Amino acid sequence: MPEVDPQSLRPPYMPWDQRLCVVPAGDLYKAVRSGKAEIVTDRIGGFTPTGIELESGRHLPADIVVTATGLELVAMGNVDITVDGTKVEPNSLYVYKGQMFSGVPNLAWCVGYTNASWTLRADLTWKYVADYLNHLDLHGYAYGTPDPNADFGQDTRLLDLASGYIARADELLPKSGARTPWKVRQNWFLDSWDAKRTDLDEDMIWTRTADLPVNQTAQS
Repeated sequence: MPEVDPQSLRPPYMPWDQRLCVVPAGDLYKAVRSGKAEIVTDRIGGFTPTGIELESGRHLPADIVVTATGLELVAMGNVDITVDGTKVEPNSLYVYKGQMFSGVPNLAWCVGYTNASWTLRADLTWKYVADYLNHLDLHGYAYGTPDPNADFGQDTRLLDLASGYIARADELLPKSGARTPWKVRQNWFLDSWDAKRTDLDEDMIWTRTADLPVNQTAQS
């Protein structure tokens, strides 16, 4: 079995910049030491009838190939979103307070932190949604729409990771702005502080139920 160059196993990024390969039980290393498995670091040039052709010219015979070259992210779980019959492209939207979208009424989602537990922002999101729904009832609003003409600031990536699967999804995912309430921060402490004193009227356009046409009121 060819010797593995240790430098070929060194990733071109720092720990936690991208996902780490962790082998808790160490079975992969045992298999490599026994000679039953081999680590090959190269780029795939293509598939052949009997295996994989690498860009270096080496051929790897294979009976089964399991492709695991990266995640393919989708926006909104591939659910189509329409507003007044017009389809909305997720990449045209800005995220409002980490959980709603510019120009889309009464729609909330949950996107977690890249540097902490995903559930931390989920906890903040459900609390905001509960306050939001109570605000609707209290003031007789049918819905609220994060202002699509607000000052978002400079566009930034929704998720602050350099991972390939994030970069490939740039044209799919909603965007973050550069100023609150449009900036998606990766800081639970600041978000938690803001959540306790959030202004539900900030950059929000409210529509009262009494102002809706009769047929639309019945539908809502």
